[in-house]
Amino acid sequence: MEALEAARQADIVLVPVEPHVFALDTVAKAGDLLKLAGNALAYVLINKAPVQGTESAAAVTFLTEQGFKVCPVILHLRAAHRHASNVGQVAAEFDGASKAASETLALYNFVVKALNTIRKLKNA
Repeated sequence: MEALEAARQADIVLVPVEPHVFALDTVAKAGDLLKLAGNALAYVLINKAPVQGTESAAAVTFLTEQGFKVCPVILHLRAAHRHASNVGQVAAEFDGASKAASETLALYNFVVKALNTIRKLKNA
């Protein structure tokens, strides 16, 4: 119930999912929840993606074919996230020049842009 109410109140919902079969199968339930919430603007966020291989691209294809919007930013499984959390930081604090920090900043910029678009539409 809390997730449903959060989706109802949110301007945008990010649904994090790892790019493997078991995790991808759970996204359908999130889609059902979003429908109950009134179809809030939502993006599936590929998270903990391997830095090599085709799993991420296959996940994007699968999710798109299932009718989900997929966030254009993919967060990869990078050591900087792990090392940063060990000292109570995020990747950008731990190593601002890292790929992990760059990906996180790209996600932030995507969300801000999406929120600004929503606000413009509401005010039009």
